[in-house]
Amino acid sequence: MIFRTRVAVVLAALSLGPLLYADNLIKNPGFETELENWKLVVPPEHEGAQVDLAVTKEDPHSGMASASLKVEEPVRCSVGSTVYVKTSPDERYRVRGWIKFSKDAQLAGDFPVAYIRETLFERMGAPPPGPLGNIHIGLTGDVARQPSIPKLGIPQLPSGWQKIEAVIEIPPDCFLMCLALTVHGVVGTVYWDDVSVELVPVETPLSKVLD
Repeated sequence: MIFRTRVAVVLAALSLGPLLYADNLIKNPGFETELENWKLVVPPEHEGAQVDLAVTKEDPHSGMASASLKVEEPVRCSVGSTVYVKTSPDERYRVRGWIKFSKDAQLAGDFPVAYIRETLFERMGAPPPGPLGNIHIGLTGDVARQPSIPKLGIPQLPSGWQKIEAVIEIPPDCFLMCLALTVHGVVGTVYWDDVSVELVPVETPLSKVLD
Protein backbone atom coordinates (compact mmCIF):
# COMPACT_ATOMS: atom_id res chain seq x y z
CA MET A 1 0.00 0.00 0.00
CA ILE A 2 1.13 3.56 -0.56
CA PHE A 3 1.38 6.10 2.27
CA ARG A 4 2.06 9.69 1.19
CA THR A 5 1.05 11.56 4.27
CA ARG A 6 2.61 14.90 5.15
CA VAL A 7 3.22 14.07 8.78
CA ALA A 8 4.06 10.89 10.61
CA VAL A 9 1.11 8.86 11.84
CA VAL A 10 0.71 9.29 15.58
CA LEU A 11 0.00 6.44 17.96
CA ALA A 12 -3.62 5.86 18.89
CA ALA A 13 -4.65 7.81 21.98
CA LEU A 14 -7.41 6.80 24.36
CA SER A 15 -9.92 9.55 25.17
CA LEU A 16 -10.31 9.49 28.95
CA GLY A 17 -12.09 11.57 31.55
CA PRO A 18 -15.69 12.75 31.88
CA LEU A 19 -17.50 13.48 28.61
CA LEU A 20 -19.72 16.51 28.17
CA TYR A 21 -22.59 16.80 25.72
CA ALA A 22 -21.64 18.57 22.47
CA ASP A 23 -17.90 18.05 23.06
CA ASN A 24 -16.29 16.92 19.81
CA LEU A 25 -14.28 13.79 20.62
CA ILE A 26 -12.43 13.87 17.30
CA LYS A 27 -8.99 15.46 17.37
CA ASN A 28 -8.07 17.69 14.40
CA PRO A 29 -11.58 17.31 12.92
CA GLY A 30 -10.97 19.72 10.03
CA PHE A 31 -7.42 18.64 9.12
CA GLU A 32 -6.14 22.09 10.01
CA THR A 33 -2.96 20.57 11.49
CA GLU A 34 -2.31 18.37 8.47
CA LEU A 35 -2.79 14.63 9.20
CA GLU A 36 -2.19 14.80 12.92
CA ASN A 37 -4.40 12.14 14.58
CA TRP A 38 -5.28 10.59 11.19
CA LYS A 39 -3.83 7.77 9.08
CA LEU A 40 -4.43 5.94 5.83
CA VAL A 41 -6.10 2.53 6.31
CA VAL A 42 -6.10 -0.10 3.56
CA PRO A 43 -7.16 -3.65 4.54
CA PRO A 44 -4.74 -6.55 3.91
CA GLU A 45 -6.74 -7.87 0.95
CA HIS A 46 -6.13 -4.56 -0.86
CA GLU A 47 -2.52 -4.11 0.15
CA GLY A 48 -0.47 -2.58 -2.65
CA ALA A 49 -3.41 -0.67 -4.12
CA GLN A 50 -2.71 2.82 -5.45
CA VAL A 51 -4.19 5.01 -2.74
CA ASP A 52 -2.83 8.36 -1.55
CA LEU A 53 -3.85 10.38 1.49
CA ALA A 54 -2.94 14.05 1.78
CA VAL A 55 -4.30 17.38 3.00
CA THR A 56 -5.46 19.98 0.51
CA LYS A 57 -6.20 23.68 0.92
CA GLU A 58 -8.41 23.73 -2.19
CA ASP A 59 -12.14 24.32 -1.56
CA PRO A 60 -12.51 22.97 2.01
CA HIS A 61 -15.97 22.70 3.52
CA SER A 62 -14.85 25.15 6.21
CA GLY A 63 -11.59 26.43 7.62
CA MET A 64 -8.43 26.17 5.56
CA ALA A 65 -8.06 22.44 4.79
CA SER A 66 -9.67 19.08 4.12
CA ALA A 67 -8.46 15.52 3.65
CA SER A 68 -7.87 14.31 0.10
CA LEU A 69 -8.10 10.56 -0.53
CA LYS A 70 -7.00 9.72 -4.08
CA VAL A 71 -8.10 6.22 -5.11
CA GLU A 72 -6.90 4.78 -8.42
CA GLU A 73 -8.45 1.33 -7.93
CA PRO A 74 -11.97 0.49 -6.63
CA VAL A 75 -10.73 -0.84 -3.28
CA ARG A 76 -11.89 -0.27 0.28
CA CYS A 77 -9.82 2.38 2.03
CA SER A 78 -10.28 4.85 4.86
CA VAL A 79 -9.06 8.01 6.49
CA GLY A 80 -8.80 6.56 9.98
CA SER A 81 -8.74 8.42 13.28
CA THR A 82 -5.96 7.32 15.63
CA VAL A 83 -8.01 8.36 18.69
CA TYR A 84 -10.00 5.67 20.49
CA VAL A 85 -13.09 6.91 22.34
CA LYS A 86 -14.05 5.27 25.63
CA THR A 87 -17.76 4.34 25.60
CA SER A 88 -20.40 2.51 27.60
CA PRO A 89 -23.26 0.33 26.31
CA ASP A 90 -26.49 2.22 25.53
CA GLU A 91 -24.76 5.60 25.23
CA ARG A 92 -25.81 7.64 22.19
CA TYR A 93 -23.55 9.67 19.94
CA ARG A 94 -24.14 12.08 17.08
CA VAL A 95 -21.63 11.31 14.33
CA ARG A 96 -21.13 13.84 11.52
CA GLY A 97 -18.81 14.48 8.61
CA TRP A 98 -18.78 16.18 5.22
CA ILE A 99 -17.80 14.43 1.99
CA LYS A 100 -17.18 15.63 -1.57
CA PHE A 101 -16.25 13.74 -4.74
CA SER A 102 -14.02 15.10 -7.48
CA LYS A 103 -15.63 15.83 -10.84
CA ASP A 104 -13.81 12.89 -12.42
CA ALA A 105 -14.76 10.40 -9.67
CA GLN A 106 -16.59 7.29 -10.87
CA LEU A 107 -18.52 4.42 -9.34
CA ALA A 108 -17.05 0.95 -9.78
CA GLY A 109 -17.57 -2.54 -8.39
CA ASP A 110 -20.75 -4.36 -7.38
CA PHE A 111 -21.97 -2.04 -4.62
CA PRO A 112 -19.99 1.20 -4.34
CA VAL A 113 -20.37 2.81 -0.94
CA ALA A 114 -19.14 5.76 1.10
CA TYR A 115 -19.72 5.83 4.83
CA ILE A 116 -18.45 6.80 8.24
CA ARG A 117 -17.54 3.67 10.17
CA GLU A 118 -17.44 3.40 13.94
CA THR A 119 -15.27 0.38 14.67
CA LEU A 120 -16.34 -1.19 17.96
CA PHE A 121 -14.15 -2.91 20.54
CA GLU A 122 -14.81 -4.89 23.69
CA ARG A 123 -11.30 -3.91 24.77
CA MET A 124 -8.20 -2.64 22.98
CA GLY A 125 -7.57 -4.94 20.01
CA ALA A 126 -10.63 -7.14 20.66
CA PRO A 127 -13.82 -6.60 18.62
CA PRO A 128 -17.08 -7.10 20.52
CA PRO A 129 -18.73 -10.53 20.27
CA GLY A 130 -21.73 -11.06 18.03
CA PRO A 131 -22.42 -11.22 14.29
CA LEU A 132 -23.53 -7.63 13.65
CA GLY A 133 -20.08 -6.04 13.66
CA ASN A 134 -19.29 -2.34 13.34
CA ILE A 135 -21.61 0.64 12.79
CA HIS A 136 -21.68 2.29 9.34
CA ILE A 137 -23.40 5.59 8.43
CA GLY A 138 -24.20 6.07 4.75
CA LEU A 139 -24.68 9.16 2.59
CA THR A 140 -28.39 9.36 3.42
CA GLY A 141 -27.84 9.06 7.16
CA ASP A 142 -29.03 5.46 7.33
CA VAL A 143 -27.15 3.18 9.71
CA ALA A 144 -26.02 -0.35 8.89
CA ARG A 145 -24.25 -3.05 10.84
CA GLN A 146 -21.82 -5.38 9.08
CA PRO A 147 -24.23 -7.67 7.13
CA SER A 148 -26.23 -4.74 5.74
CA ILE A 149 -23.41 -2.58 4.31
CA PRO A 150 -24.48 -3.23 0.66
CA LYS A 151 -27.77 -1.45 1.44
CA LEU A 152 -25.76 1.78 1.82
CA GLY A 153 -24.86 1.62 -1.89
CA ILE A 154 -24.51 4.86 -3.87
CA PRO A 155 -26.81 5.09 -6.95
CA GLN A 156 -24.95 8.19 -8.14
CA LEU A 157 -22.28 10.51 -6.79
CA PRO A 158 -23.56 13.78 -5.31
CA SER A 159 -22.10 17.10 -6.39
CA GLY A 160 -20.54 19.49 -3.92
CA TRP A 161 -20.15 18.94 -0.21
CA GLN A 162 -22.68 16.58 1.39
CA LYS A 163 -23.26 16.03 5.08
CA ILE A 164 -23.30 12.53 6.56
CA GLU A 165 -24.95 12.49 9.98
CA ALA A 166 -26.64 10.01 12.30
CA VAL A 167 -27.32 9.33 15.96
CA ILE A 168 -26.10 5.88 16.95
CA GLU A 169 -26.37 3.76 20.08
CA ILE A 170 -23.49 1.81 21.57
CA PRO A 171 -24.37 -1.91 21.66
CA PRO A 172 -23.69 -4.30 24.54
CA ASP A 173 -20.11 -5.44 25.16
CA CYS A 174 -18.68 -2.32 23.50
CA PHE A 175 -16.37 -0.09 25.53
CA LEU A 176 -14.20 1.54 22.85
CA MET A 177 -14.80 2.87 19.34
CA CYS A 178 -12.69 4.39 16.60
CA LEU A 179 -13.88 6.32 13.54
CA ALA A 180 -12.91 5.80 9.88
CA LEU A 181 -14.01 7.77 6.80
CA THR A 182 -14.43 5.01 4.23
CA VAL A 183 -15.06 4.49 0.52
CA HIS A 184 -15.29 1.26 -1.45
CA GLY A 185 -15.87 0.97 -5.17
CA VAL A 186 -15.15 4.61 -5.99
CA VAL A 187 -12.31 5.67 -8.29
CA GLY A 188 -11.12 9.26 -8.15
CA THR A 189 -10.52 11.74 -5.34
CA VAL A 190 -12.73 11.87 -2.26
CA TYR A 191 -12.55 14.79 0.17
CA TRP A 192 -13.51 14.72 3.86
CA ASP A 193 -13.89 17.61 6.31
CA ASP A 194 -15.47 18.75 9.59
CA VAL A 195 -15.78 15.40 11.33
CA SER A 196 -17.37 15.16 14.75
CA VAL A 197 -18.46 12.60 17.34
CA GLU A 198 -20.52 14.01 20.22
CA LEU A 199 -22.13 12.34 23.21
CA VAL A 200 -25.87 13.17 23.31
CA PRO A 201 -28.63 12.51 25.88
CA VAL A 202 -30.04 8.98 25.87
CA GLU A 203 -33.48 10.31 24.87
CA THR A 204 -32.10 11.68 21.56
CA PRO A 205 -33.92 9.88 18.70
CA LEU A 206 -31.84 7.30 16.90
CA SER A 207 -31.29 7.27 13.15
CA LYS A 208 -32.86 4.55 11.01
CA VAL A 209 -31.02 1.23 11.21
CA LEU A 210 -31.25 -0.97 8.12
CA ASP A 211 -32.11 -4.63 8.59
